Amino acid sequence: MRGKVLRRIVFIATLVVLVALLALAPPLAGFAAEKSDPSTSTSTESAPDTAATSAPATAAASAAAATSASATATASGKTQISSIEDMAHARVGMIEGTIFDAMVKERFPEAERVYLNTSSDIIAALQSGKIDCFLQNEVSVKEMQKTVPGLSYLEEPFSIEHYGMIFPQGTTGLPEEFNEQIAQLWDDGTIEALRVKWMDGPDEGKVMDEIVLDGTKGPLRMATDDAKLPFSYRDTDGYTGYDIELVSIIAKRLGYQLEISGMTFGGIIPAISSGKYDFASAGIAYTDERAEAVLFSDPIYYGNTVCALYSEPTGSSGLWQGLVTGFTSTFVTEDRWRLIVDGLAVTLQITALSVLFGTALGFALYFMARSRLRIARVFVAVLSRVMDGLPEVVILLVSAYIIFRSLAIPSVWVVTIAFSVLFAVGVAQTLKVGVNSVEAGQVEAAQALGFEGRSVFALIVFPQAARSVLAVYVGQVIKLLKATAIVGYIAVDDLTRASDIIRSRTFDAFFPLLSTAAVYFILSALLVLLLRIVQKRLDPRRRKRTIKGVVLSVPGASGAFAAPLVPSAPTSGKLAPTASAAPTIPTARGPHDEG
Repeated sequence: MRGKVLRRIVFIATLVVLVALLALAPPLAGFAAEKSDPSTSTSTESAPDTAATSAPATAAASAAAATSASATATASGKTQISSIEDMAHARVGMIEGTIFDAMVKERFPEAERVYLNTSSDIIAALQSGKIDCFLQNEVSVKEMQKTVPGLSYLEEPFSIEHYGMIFPQGTTGLPEEFNEQIAQLWDDGTIEALRVKWMDGPDEGKVMDEIVLDGTKGPLRMATDDAKLPFSYRDTDGYTGYDIELVSIIAKRLGYQLEISGMTFGGIIPAISSGKYDFASAGIAYTDERAEAVLFSDPIYYGNTVCALYSEPTGSSGLWQGLVTGFTSTFVTEDRWRLIVDGLAVTLQITALSVLFGTALGFALYFMARSRLRIARVFVAVLSRVMDGLPEVVILLVSAYIIFRSLAIPSVWVVTIAFSVLFAVGVAQTLKVGVNSVEAGQVEAAQALGFEGRSVFALIVFPQAARSVLAVYVGQVIKLLKATAIVGYIAVDDLTRASDIIRSRTFDAFFPLLSTAAVYFILSALLVLLLRIVQKRLDPRRRKRTIKGVVLSVPGASGAFAAPLVPSAPTSGKLAPTASAAPTIPTARGPHDEG
């Protein structure tokens, strides 16, 4: 037993070391390159105070920009960009769902557009050289610079946009109420004060005022991007940011309560178009194309779109110091470990409820498939074919934005319902295989002894079928547990989504992803261990069998072993007494044993 435990510990430790080496390979390579050839590094100023100081920092870079009319490619294939026009043949990164796709396509049709999901993904792509630059609003890039050394942006803006809240097409009343309040907040200086606080103020001042939403109307369902600093983001105390505080002030004045759901930016407009949410606000820029799909409020912010660049910073800290900093920013700063714990709780809740409801529904589907009603059998067959033929993420999106789009059901329950049905189909198919593995002769023998149909299934068939398919069932539970990693698509803050939120704040993938992988691995290992324990309990060869009330009689023996094998003939209506000290000997009953 100790040997097995030791082997498991060694295996887990080896796996962790391999993952760590894979994750640390790029930083180690960059560190070695910097030590061997310092001339290849370029310096970039961190977090400028104004847009004027965010241009290329050195005079040499400015001179190169003045003498170069077009982009030049380095030996590694990366395009050097020193002006907006240099983007004409560059690899331009952009977050899915943003306005930058159409803007780049119209202005620079020959530029390669690279689509990414989140800000942390786009920073990782820029640092690894997969893209040459990316477009983003200026204030968001300034926030990134505080965490990402070497990040800069061109002083020349790519465009100037105005931002607003969005509502589903056809909404009446609510947009007019919000526009009236927005106009008043512009007039009394509240919006300008919020802009200074969140866009230009120090970090310690970027804290939402306490706003108690105790109104009697609503609640309003709001969609937002929980990783778009400084407009809207999530910390351990909840959602915060420029848009969040502004919306809270408006809701307070109008007497509404709020229910805020976070998601990736690319999912906001589809979620609003489906009618699942009442409105959204997350630094959403106005375009004519978007105005055809949703209703925009009056502007709540005006800002520049800039081209962000990256160069390797000089004076890099040591490897150990980098690990300590990464661990601290991931788990300690702002008590971010609580996000991991809360996400784990949601993951376990979805898994447990889906397994519970899915198992019960799976039995119902199995009996429906054996029903004499043709419609029941056809229904099960069609449901099984659909669930087997669609990816889990598609099932999830269809459930959230089509089936339950008009119902005010929390996203966690939408996921639970979808996964319960998906799990039930697997349970029904597994149960069918297990039942078919039981010999028909046992069923016939039980019926010959007078057992009815339900008793035959419950006492004869099911125990054997369950034992034969237990491993498959646990495998389906593990598969379901891992499938919960996609629930963030519909604004459920599970374990994986929590790590994404932390990555969006730290722009460091190592510790958030490693901790998530470790948690999933440990949970899967615990389920496998539980399977082995249950298998041992159910295995009849491992159970001791005792025949009660029968003792062994040895010819010629005296005392305890002289007791008869069977009770004596009754005397006066009572059984003759046997030796009181006779021990009961465990033995296996053979086919010809008596009694």
